[in-house]
Amino acid sequence: PEPTWVGHYLQEDLIFGTEEAVLPRAYDAAAKALNAALPRKPASVRGAVMNLTKGIIGAGMLAFPNALRKSSMLIGVVGIMFIGFVSVLGFLAIGRACRLARCTSYREAVQRAGGPATAIDVMTLLECLVTCVGYIILVGDYVCIGLDGMLPGLNVADLRVSLMTAISLTCILPLCLLGEFNRLAASSGLGLLAMFYGYLLVVGSAVVPGGPVFAEDWKLAGVRSTTFPALTTMVSAFGCHYLAPTIWADCVAATGEEKAAWSRFQVITLSAFSLAGFIFLSFGVSGYLLFGENVRSNVLTNYPAHHHDGSPVHRIFLCWLLLALAYSLSYPVVFRSAREVLASALQLQRQVSGSISLKTGLSKMRLNLPWVLMVAGLILLTNVVSIFFSDIGKVLSLRGALLGCNISFIFPGFLVLSAPRSRGDILWRLVGGALIGVGLLGGMLGLYFAISNW
Repeated sequence: PEPTWVGHYLQEDLIFGTEEAVLPRAYDAAAKALNAALPRKPASVRGAVMNLTKGIIGAGMLAFPNALRKSSMLIGVVGIMFIGFVSVLGFLAIGRACRLARCTSYREAVQRAGGPATAIDVMTLLECLVTCVGYIILVGDYVCIGLDGMLPGLNVADLRVSLMTAISLTCILPLCLLGEFNRLAASSGLGLLAMFYGYLLVVGSAVVPGGPVFAEDWKLAGVRSTTFPALTTMVSAFGCHYLAPTIWADCVAATGEEKAAWSRFQVITLSAFSLAGFIFLSFGVSGYLLFGENVRSNVLTNYPAHHHDGSPVHRIFLCWLLLALAYSLSYPVVFRSAREVLASALQLQRQVSGSISLKTGLSKMRLNLPWVLMVAGLILLTNVVSIFFSDIGKVLSLRGALLGCNISFIFPGFLVLSAPRSRGDILWRLVGGALIGVGLLGGMLGLYFAISNW
């Protein structure tokens, strides 16, 4: 790539990759030129799609059958497709803004458009941390339920805090300390496989040969008082737009050319959202058809956990444990954006110069202790907050109304309308206006009904 193009994408810490080294600060200019020439290991398209799909699916999948119950089958299905489509436009709008501004962060894109950069930082931080709190709640619940069924003699409820501490230290913290986004591809793939077991449990029950027994009380159409909170939950489920600048930066590093990077970004976005939308739709419809008006906020609790003789149904408890693993591996994907926002605000680098190599004359990099303590402190905070909240549905609904609509629709629409005018961008400006309109309407209605049903 041309030096002017690379210059726009140099990271503050000048590190591209995992094994590079930079000169001491006295040789800052030389370090910039050196690291710009060093190869980076960007994620493959498949790895980026897995990371993004895992970030989208998150904690929302299990709530979709109940969301269809609250909104009726027809409105729910149309809502999933419409919100998914608008979410894709919002994600692409953020990537387009980063492309035009030649930046790799949501904050910088908003700032260059003349918007409130601090506001987007605060919203992104809260959005990610609230999502992480939801993951911790689910992991704690699922581990306790799964172990209680598999080991009935063990009083797991009393060990919840100890179990969550162990999971946070051995699984979540090490993954949250990784630098490059592509390094989470393997764990995201494992998480998707674990979640796929729960998906097959519900969808398989609906399509198994021999004819499933569907509930008779499911509603095809009708508007209810719970319709808008259900749609807000869907907005929250599709909300991962804080990852758009990260995906864009990886596309730039992989291609080194603006047009190719934009094509790659579009392929990743459309692939991940299409896959997540299909999973949401098929899972939600299957769960609602099977259990009708009796479907619960977490559809898995509709399945009997014990046989008639009192023995545990091991495949159900195994599903709980696998979902706990899936959400533990989802946590670092979402946490990364919160980490970067706070580190930027505190001006903390992930790596600092260490000892100088006698062979190369370059200083080896090591993790910065204050940065590590910040990461550990945020993880501890989400664990502590999760103790005081138990209803994940209410958390997701309020999060979607307060934060999801702003990050996913309103700010992307603002970025589109604030971009410099160019030929052929009339369609994009219409998209920008539509995004703002959808965000304002959805946010206000969702917030009203979410507070009313709290």
